[in-house]
Amino acid sequence: VLLFACSSVVFFLVWRSMNGNMLFYESITLVQTYGGSTLKSVKGPLYWIYPALLFIYTLMTIYVMCRALWNKKKLAYRNLFALVLLEVITVVTYYVEKLLNSPIELMNFVYIIDEFVLLVLIYRIDKYDVSESVAGSLSGLEEYGYMIFDNKLRYLAGNESVRKFFPEILKSKRKSLVKTY
Repeated sequence: VLLFACSSVVFFLVWRSMNGNMLFYESITLVQTYGGSTLKSVKGPLYWIYPALLFIYTLMTIYVMCRALWNKKKLAYRNLFALVLLEVITVVTYYVEKLLNSPIELMNFVYIIDEFVLLVLIYRIDKYDVSESVAGSLSGLEEYGYMIFDNKLRYLAGNESVRKFFPEILKSKRKSLVKTY
């Protein structure tokens, strides 16, 4: 909640600076360098709030990852590590670019790499859908019977082996088959 409140304050101050308020930038000028145009800016008194907040977010992300590792939560650690590493690389690139006052913006390139890595992670996560994996492994085992029940222990579905050995299941569709005591 505290981080959300800090972010809201920063976004409000940025919004307020859009109408000529010089809180974040005192001046911005367009400069021709290396055959292209870049923006030169003189930083205002509140400019360093956003990088400080970004640093705090990164520390909190690392803390959450370490806590998940410490408590041995059931997570995809490779995906979690990839996401944290992606965030750290992006933030470090941002800081290096700002500290060196580089005329060439590297962040656009980093954002493209971030997007590519995120798309690969999404593809890998979607590729290992648990429900499809279970259904695929059970469909090859026709000699074994399996039944699916809802939260109220009502029969929902089953394979041919169950229907062959328990024909009364077809008659008692949607009725509770398991007695609770």
